[in-house]
Amino acid sequence: MKLRIKTTKFTVKAIGWIQIIGGVYGLGLMAYLMLNTGEINGALLLIFLLGLTFFSFSIYSGKQLITKHTLKVGIVLSIINQVFQIVQFKIAGFGLSYSSGTELLIGFSDSIKFNFAIISSSFKMSFNQDSSEIELMINIMAVLILIVLVDIWEEIKNEGQDELKIEDGQETDVEHTLANNS
Repeated sequence: MKLRIKTTKFTVKAIGWIQIIGGVYGLGLMAYLMLNTGEINGALLLIFLLGLTFFSFSIYSGKQLITKHTLKVGIVLSIINQVFQIVQFKIAGFGLSYSSGTELLIGFSDSIKFNFAIISSSFKMSFNQDSSEIELMINIMAVLILIVLVDIWEEIKNEGQDELKIEDGQETDVEHTLANNS
């Protein structure tokens, strides 16, 4: 099953750039929040560091995905990045919400909620708050991107190649070694 935007290469590059742009946007968001926060205590510092780590990981995953020689690593890292974005929750004062790049959220809090954003990043983390609020959201875009990445991974694995072939058959990437250079 090929779930592609146009071609496999285009799809991989689009997902990579979405992760990079979302990560840069998220780092900007974190910098803005850090500059506008008065006093930063230990718990708040931990939250900021975790947010910075998630958004940096998104940039790194996207970079590995669009680099031709690190495609397999990029797919694995991008799958991990998308898994972190699937479930967003807040239960009894503890919560985590992270998205980098795109989001299509469906879930409930007091009622059924729906949110869609093409280029956005968000990070919310709470722990040990006095709240009985329950919120559960699923990021449908992260699920769809995850399905596409797993499909591309299976395609590469089944063809036993390290790089992607162009679908129309006009051109293929060939590994150059001493054996086939002579």
